[in-house]
Amino acid sequence: EPGGGREKEVLIRHLADLLAQFVKPVEGRIYCFVGPTGVGKTTTLAKLAAHAALFRQQKTALITADTYRIGAVDQLRTYADILNVPLEVVMTPEEMAQAVENHRDKDAIFIDTTGRPSKNTEQLKELRMMLDSVPDKITFLVLSCTTKSSDMLRIAKDFELAGYDHLIFTKVDETRSLGTIINVANHTGCPVAYVTTGQNVPDDIMQAEPKTLATLMVEALT
Repeated sequence: EPGGGREKEVLIRHLADLLAQFVKPVEGRIYCFVGPTGVGKTTTLAKLAAHAALFRQQKTALITADTYRIGAVDQLRTYADILNVPLEVVMTPEEMAQAVENHRDKDAIFIDTTGRPSKNTEQLKELRMMLDSVPDKITFLVLSCTTKSSDMLRIAKDFELAGYDHLIFTKVDETRSLGTIINVANHTGCPVAYVTTGQNVPDDIMQAEPKTLATLMVEALT
């Protein structure tokens, strides 16, 4: 349609300006991943670990506390083998602290946790105890864009018990309603660090950057 391209450009620019306050690049050494089951936490962790180990040539280690889900450790071990990095499996806060200490020479440590139903307060407190034994960490709450907006806000609220400071949104390619991203970032006061756009490791992930995110949102609507 005439002018459609220009209108799109203007819309993207305005949206990017709005998103700038909700987006922040992440700099750290220890990264923890929390979130409900089925949002793609482990795959997302593997993508970021691959970027660290392969692209940035960082000395990398993986730790998982996800000993509940059948196959979870195997899935991560497969990635660890491919990336040629160590994987430690831990079951208690003490073991977690020890595993982190074991890898104090590493440039990047990625820590996977069990997916929790956000309604389970006890399990979230356990998760918090596990993560409290990790010093100087960045904790990502991983959420799927295919989750209903109201559910996502509830999950974000519930997971405050576990403690998180950044957001990652997965399955951005599977839905048209990406406005939720702004909504959740606004409600939690936590910046969006990454979005993922598919299953491929290590490709389908991007640093949340205002213009890219704005473009994704506008494309999703058209």
